[in-house]
Amino acid sequence: MRTTDADLQPIGQARDRDLPPSVLGPNACWLRRERESAGKARRFLRDLLTGVTTGEHVLEVGELLLSELVANAVEHAQTPRDRWIQVRCE
Repeated sequence: MRTTDADLQPIGQARDRDLPPSVLGPNACWLRRERESAGKARRFLRDLLTGVTTGEHVLEVGELLLSELVANAVEHAQTPRDRWIQVRCE
């Protein structure tokens, strides 16, 4: 399943006026603070690394780490629910 524009919002093209401006480019995205965002983050990373020479194991570990970080941000952040999560891959 490929990530769609409905799933995440590339930085610099934010539709929501509450999102901070950024010039980080295509290696970053905003995710809503909701449970589904961990899966969306995994798909974002997989899509981003499509065509990059990495072993499948490296990609799987990266997806696991990113999804855990996003899930923890969703679950434990002590901020209002309407805040967004920024994911940036470098």
